Amino acid sequence: MKVTINQALQLALAAHDEGKLNDAEQIYKKILNSQPSNPGANYNLALISVSQKKTDAAFFRFKKAIDADPKIEKYWFSLIEFLIKEKEFVSAKTYLAQARAQGVG
Repeated sequence: MKVTINQALQLALAAHDEGKLNDAEQIYKKILNSQPSNPGANYNLALISVSQKKTDAAFFRFKKAIDADPKIEKYWFSLIEFLIKEKEFVSAKTYLAQARAQGVG
């Protein structure tokens, strides 16, 4: 039986919620092999990257999620929060302005 992208995403989210980050990460990556701009997989992989202190990967994945679906507020807020925690205040301010231009917040 072939698993759809949505089913795979649900499996990854369940693993993620259970703290099985390696399993979740592998599923998210498989989704992205098939659908590189999938916003949910990119966003959740960014969250895992943040928890693993992989800042470049986290930033890249947050941006991919936003590029794929710029109307989702949590993508913007997570990116901005991440930048503030990284003391990247100028970048955070820039992305906040971009979020507002998209009608977020």
